[in-house]
Amino acid sequence: MVARGVAGRGVRGWRRAVAVVTAGAGLVLFIASCEQPVNCAEDDHNACTVDKCVSGKPVHEKMPQGASCMVGAKQGVCSAGFCAVQCSSSATCNDGDACTIDQCQGGICVNALGNVPPDDGNVCTKELCLDGLPKRMPVLNGTPCGAGGECDDGLCTKCTSDAQCGTSSACEKFWCLQGTCVVTRADPGTPVPDPFKYDCKGRVCDGDGNLKIVAVENDLPPPSDTTCVQQTCQGWTPVFGPKLPGTKCLDSSGNVGSCNGSGACVECVTDNDCPVMGDYCFAGTCSRCDDGKQNGDETAVDCGGERCGDCLGAACTEASACKSGLCEDGVCCDLPCGLCTTCAASGSAGKCIPVPADHKDPSGCTAVNKACNGGGACKTKNGYACATKLECISNNCVNGVCVP
Repeated sequence: MVARGVAGRGVRGWRRAVAVVTAGAGLVLFIASCEQPVNCAEDDHNACTVDKCVSGKPVHEKMPQGASCMVGAKQGVCSAGFCAVQCSSSATCNDGDACTIDQCQGGICVNALGNVPPDDGNVCTKELCLDGLPKRMPVLNGTPCGAGGECDDGLCTKCTSDAQCGTSSACEKFWCLQGTCVVTRADPGTPVPDPFKYDCKGRVCDGDGNLKIVAVENDLPPPSDTTCVQQTCQGWTPVFGPKLPGTKCLDSSGNVGSCNGSGACVECVTDNDCPVMGDYCFAGTCSRCDDGKQNGDETAVDCGGERCGDCLGAACTEASACKSGLCEDGVCCDLPCGLCTTCAASGSAGKCIPVPADHKDPSGCTAVNKACNGGGACKTKNGYACATKLECISNNCVNGVCVP
């Protein structure tokens, strides 16, 4: 390739000369006149990769499946390594990249490299994309143009108006000066209005008249209490993650809540978040042990779980484990059980009931001539001596002996 200068005239803030390089077949490529530092990280035009510079080499780190992502101004989710944004037409899929073909396929936006940048109106250049970046290649020198002129290194040698030279843009201006086309181009990095907000990207001039997309670290939405998801910029890629647990937020009803660390605004994260004394926090909701409802981690109404004490009938070794505060016969009981009553009988469900008639009570009714009467009393069995009928299970004492 052979480099040679092309005269140019400009205004303040614009480059006053451009250089061209003969690229063969009569085409030349505009090249910036000054060296720019090379950034190792490269935009791969994939919203579901984080573009980094690692050990001097560009790396494209895939985001997790289901992660939030953005294409242009629309938000989607990462699916199979690409950002799936729902769409109704291709017009809604614009990602602001001149080198991508934006289409709606099957209700999902597809943004693939392969597009041709818009025509700059200069018949002496041909628009194309190289490595995903818009470029202009001058056509063959001698190609007819303008008012009887011919193309020379991407500009027409004869003109009668600015419009015959090209369509001016934010990054370049075409002039017809003394019958000859000239072009002035904005310096590299000159900012251009950005049509998309909060996408971690900005638009600047590349010094060759093209629009270039650059990473903007602070292109973030303003802080909001209505969401528990926060956005950060990693290179060109917006990355969405949950706010820290306990961060205050507003739920869909406008109530003050706390972020749960997974991106949701919930009523509480800790007991201290609950406004009423005695409430406890379980699974993001305030509950209590005396509200007449089965909620929180309760296994029945106002009992069970880690907070409310065990329900009636639950096995126990100490009274403090029971909601009732009573541990009788190894189970949580509703009442203290006396002689010939029990909480451990099958089907009692933690209620203290009489020991069945003619059964012993290990707690005190164990003598050979004694048994429980089925009504909660220890009485004399039939066939044994008695003084009155009140001593007998049968309530019948004849000739000093309990009889049926």
